[in-house]
Amino acid sequence: MKLDSPTYSALKKELEAKAIENTTYGDSVIYQVIRSTSGTPAYVTGYTSLKNGFLLYSDSAKGLSILEGALGNEAGTSRLIDEPKVKAAFYVLSPSEDLAFSYSIFPYSVSDVVATSTKVSYESNKIVTRSLYAFNTTEAAEKNLDNIKQANKNATDFQVMDNYILVVARYDKSYLMGELRSL
Repeated sequence: MKLDSPTYSALKKELEAKAIENTTYGDSVIYQVIRSTSGTPAYVTGYTSLKNGFLLYSDSAKGLSILEGALGNEAGTSRLIDEPKVKAAFYVLSPSEDLAFSYSIFPYSVSDVVATSTKVSYESNKIVTRSLYAFNTTEAAEKNLDNIKQANKNATDFQVMDNYILVVARYDKSYLMGELRSL
């Protein structure tokens, strides 16, 4: 996620002062952080890094290696964005002013989903979230359309595109932080 300069500086100070531990990767620092999960008293370990005005974050079991991969991609040592499936997701989700983009191969509430891509953007005074759910086949995407609709009750547009389902939701701009946190 791209941060404005004051927010970037403040967050950097906060991480340096309060992060549990940190790891150096190339010329970057990856901080271990803990956050609470919504609606439960449980906590999740996550990893975050700041690089060139951007915040990178992952709270998965492989969070550290995911951030190392992202930082390696930025440094030119790996090229996740060049993978065909990531290019396809980014291409479908691209028409707007981006605020954040996420690509995940972690399990989703609809069991046949093999990857999810989400982009949050700002359009016509609204926050627009475009999510792309990848399936192994077009038939699997078509079969799971109702399940995706149930999992995305706030969305207004659903479209099957080959082996993907594109879901579009529009929110008042006051929902921005919630949408960014959900990535």
